[in-house]
Order: sequence, then C-alpha cells, then structure tokens
Amino acid sequence: MPGTVPVVPPDSVGPEQVLLETRLAGICGSDIPRWSGVQPIRPGESRQGCPLHELVGVVRASGSERLPVGQRVLAMSTTHDGLRQQQVLPAAQVVPLPDDLPDEVAVVAQPTGTVFSALRDVGDLRGRTALVIGLGSTGLLAAHVLSTLGATVTGVDPLDRSALAADFGVAELVTAPSRHLVGIGSTFDLVFEAVGHGTETFEDACHLVAVDGQVVAFGVPDHDDYPFPMRTFFRRGAVLRTGTTQHWTRFLTRGVEHVHQHADVLGRVVTHVFGLDEVPEAYRTAADQRVGRVKVLIRP
Repeated sequence: MPGTVPVVPPDSVGPEQVLLETRLAGICGSDIPRWSGVQPIRPGESRQGCPLHELVGVVRASGSERLPVGQRVLAMSTTHDGLRQQQVLPAAQVVPLPDDLPDEVAVVAQPTGTVFSALRDVGDLRGRTALVIGLGSTGLLAAHVLSTLGATVTGVDPLDRSALAADFGVAELVTAPSRHLVGIGSTFDLVFEAVGHGTETFEDACHLVAVDGQVVAFGVPDHDDYPFPMRTFFRRGAVLRTGTTQHWTRFLTRGVEHVHQHADVLGRVVTHVFGLDEVPEAYRTAADQRVGRVKVLIRP
C-alpha cells in the first residue's frame, strides 16, 4: 500500500549474506512509479520496504569474510525493498566505504556506479561530444563521469539546472526539452538518456546521435514497446546500449572510488533529507519536478 511502512523482523544470515542496519537511503527516480502506483510491484519484489534500493549502512551480522561485522558499507537492494531499518542482502551487492566519506555523500556512489556500468563498453571518450538528456541527480552524476572521462558534455533539461550544471562538468547547458535539439539538427558522439519512464526522450536520443555514435538508454522504461526511428538510426550506423547493472560488486566499488575522489562536488547533488516518520513527504518531494529539488534521502 503506498505510504505505509510495515514492521517485520529480519531474516537469518546465510553464507555470503550480510545483515545490514540501514543508516541512510536515497530515493531513485525509478522508485517513483512504484510508490505512486503507476507501476505494479513486480514478481520477486516484496511489498514490504518497497520501493527503495540505494543504501548506506553498517554490517551487523555477516556470512562473508570480505565484510566484517561493524563495517560501514554501500549496498544495493535488487529486490527494491530497501525501506527497512535492518535487512539481509547478498554480499555481492555490498561494498566497504572509506571512513572519511560521509553517509550523505557515500549514498550517491550507488547511482554513480550504475553510470559506470552503463558506460563500460563505450570506448575512449577523450575528445568526443556527449549529450546528457535530463539533469536530475543521475543525469548530473552522468555528466560528471563523462566529463572526467574526457568528453565535452552538453546537458539538456526543461528545468533550470544552472546552479549545479557547470560544477558537474556540463560545458553547455540547454534549458529546454530535448526535442528542441532535434529541431535544430544537433548531433553528438554519445547520447546518455537519463530520464526514462516515457518514450519521447528515448526517441529524441536516437535522433540526436551522430554518425557512428552511441545511445545509452539509461532511464528505466515503464513500457514494453517504444517508438524507434529505425531509418535514421540505421543510416547513422549507431549503437544502442542499455543501462541495467549486473556486476554489482565491481561497479559499486567503482562508484565509491569516484565519489570519494570528488566528494566535495558530488555531495552537492543531495538537497533534501527526511526521517522515517516523514517517508510519505520524502517520496512526494522526490516526485516533485521543480528547480532546487535534486536528490532526496531518507534516514531510517
């Protein structure tokens, strides 16, 4: 039931599992359709603790030599039921955190890791042009990663993101829908679609990719079928990649490394923190598309 927080005991810990005591969690844009009821809870996902998956916590029991009791960690709940004070997770979805990385910054290493996963096969980006469609929290993190990898980044968003865009590596900011860039004939070597949920920005991404370029469809789809401009895409010899992460230990670790190195900048993506008694307001805030609201956290 949207807005309810049932209380249930944690399961026992088995081999290569950990009992996580959650200290902080981030709301992802992909959580909002489940919270609002637009997207149903999928098979394998629990209604208890759903939807939430970006977690920072402390290991309280462990079946993994890599993760001792007392270790502060970054974790991912692939069953999207992370809204719990304690929970059992596979050790492969949990990585240690540096002692000097605050929880409020460390939590953004989870989405940062997924960006690195989505870009794992794109090749050398030095001297290339990149477009990020959608400059919410993940789009800003993607812009920062692309910039540090050597790309010249353009960002497009209907909302004014000028307060953060330049610090996150956006060389040119376009405050308009992505369809505006399609209309003026812009193209880019790599297009990173960070919106998801609707079909229009994906279709725009396919029109905005340059000859021999790449589209990274990172935003989570809410539909089985999307319009695809096949003739345009075919003539440009472009490549389509998707953003689902499979190798969590590897890419959570990469996300932690990047955020640790750039903590002063990347921590600015967090704009709101709510307590456990404010969970409904936290989700309402995360769903509110307005200037000044970027990353929303919950402290259980």
